[in-house]
Amino acid sequence: LFMLLLETGCRIGELLALRWSDINFFKREIYIHSTKARDGQIFNDTKTAAGVRNIPIISNSLLSRLKEYRDRGNLIRLQSFVFENQNGGAISYNRVFLMWQHVCKLTGIEKNIHTFRHTAATFLLEKGIPTAEVSRILGHADSATTYRMYVHAIPGYNQKIIEQLQGKSLISDTPITKASNTK
Repeated sequence: LFMLLLETGCRIGELLALRWSDINFFKREIYIHSTKARDGQIFNDTKTAAGVRNIPIISNSLLSRLKEYRDRGNLIRLQSFVFENQNGGAISYNRVFLMWQHVCKLTGIEKNIHTFRHTAATFLLEKGIPTAEVSRILGHADSATTYRMYVHAIPGYNQKIIEQLQGKSLISDTPITKASNTK
């Protein structure tokens, strides 16, 4: 669960509503279309219409772990939850938060569980994935939201601009030389 949170940027409720039929191992995609309410076995539409999306399974490690987890479980039907309780329902928010608190206590980490989402977004942007794509992956209704929240992670393009245009004039395509008129 924590690996999925980190590598997909999903919201917790989206992963708690996830069923095995929502994972396409061949295409390496996770289909997000619902979210689990905080209490009980209540499922709702995603936070926004943009929340319905296919998220890429980027790492081979995550793909392997998902397959292993699926094969290890007693998967009786494709409609079963990826993270289910002993009764076959989706595990509760409370259980996830208790697990996270336990991990934090063992490791000395003091982070909010939503940090996984922020880390995923920051990683993608730092790797040069366009803001619009990161917005789509996160399920943001507007890429301006993604930009506003994660502008710090977007790599500067000054070096790329310099490399591509070094020595070129904005007035003409001819390289600037000492003999050129600079008026």
